[in-house]
Amino acid sequence: MPEELLKTIETQSQREHSSRSGFVTNLLFFLLLSPIGKQLQKNASLNRRTIAQELEQSLVLFQQQLPLHQINQLAAATQRSQAQMMTYLVLLGLQAYQAKERLNKNAEY
Repeated sequence: MPEELLKTIETQSQREHSSRSGFVTNLLFFLLLSPIGKQLQKNASLNRRTIAQELEQSLVLFQQQLPLHQINQLAAATQRSQAQMMTYLVLLGLQAYQAKERLNKNAEY
């Protein structure tokens, strides 16, 4: 194992008040056995990626393609957490999309 990785594991485990083995076990449990981890595995398989590649793609979506600064401002203004605001915006977007689809269908008749 590279020295840099060992140092990073040590630093993070200290931040989380855990042993190195406990930290690694919790991380692996999350990636392999949690419901989110199982969905990540399923998505990785469907997309023919490794779990690490799938996780990276998911993080890229959130880090680079979503306007997190704007979402955080909206969250603060409405006293929601970032996760609550993102969920609200996705559900609102789905409703708007479905309404648009209904309007398009009605316009065709």
